[in-house]
Amino acid sequence: MDISKYKAIFFDFDGTLSPGPLGGYIPKAVLQSNFKLNNAQIQKAKLFEKENIKNYFFYSKENVIKDIEEEKKVHQKFYTEMAKFIQIKDLGQFVNFMVDRRLTQEFELYPDVKSILENIGGKYSLGIITEGLPSRIQECRRLGFYNIFETVLNSHTLGISKSDPEIYVLALQRFGMNPEESVLIDDSVIFLKIAKEVGLFTIYLDRKQQQDSLEFQTISSLKELQF
Repeated sequence: MDISKYKAIFFDFDGTLSPGPLGGYIPKAVLQSNFKLNNAQIQKAKLFEKENIKNYFFYSKENVIKDIEEEKKVHQKFYTEMAKFIQIKDLGQFVNFMVDRRLTQEFELYPDVKSILENIGGKYSLGIITEGLPSRIQECRRLGFYNIFETVLNSHTLGISKSDPEIYVLALQRFGMNPEESVLIDDSVIFLKIAKEVGLFTIYLDRKQQQDSLEFQTISSLKELQF
């Protein structure tokens, strides 16, 4: 798919550039080794995360998580309640471990990502639009490609969800670009629909080839793009 005529390319992060942190957000092997959690407790931790994550980390201009210190406080509340839910004995140690891990954990990159970003850096205006937290900036630095991007828009630091057209308008304003000059690559059709309404050219990155989309141009790897 040839996208060489466009001037700006925006990428999602989770599911597009990265499959997530090494070991996952609830690292089963580590928790079993360090805290002797059984399988039932691991499943309860995953259930708590799934059902409660949006109660702690949500997008609102009245509840912006503006920096690492504020993010740390929210993580502490979240993991404290998780520890109570799974009935762990070493509550304090568990909370400290999970918070430190969440703020410093290493993320993986999909194999096609780094070389492509290095090749197109400087040829296009590149940005990330992510529902990430302030620590997302640190994650990008640890991955070694932060300087390739001219801007990173974090939903939590802006108080704007990716389901809000405002975040795509803001992204365009930061680059001084018109929608028709810009591309969004994302693994969520929900967010692609919003960006498409704003006027961006949208590409659905379906790495697992699980969903057919007639509405969007679809690829399964960034290698399918011609820059």
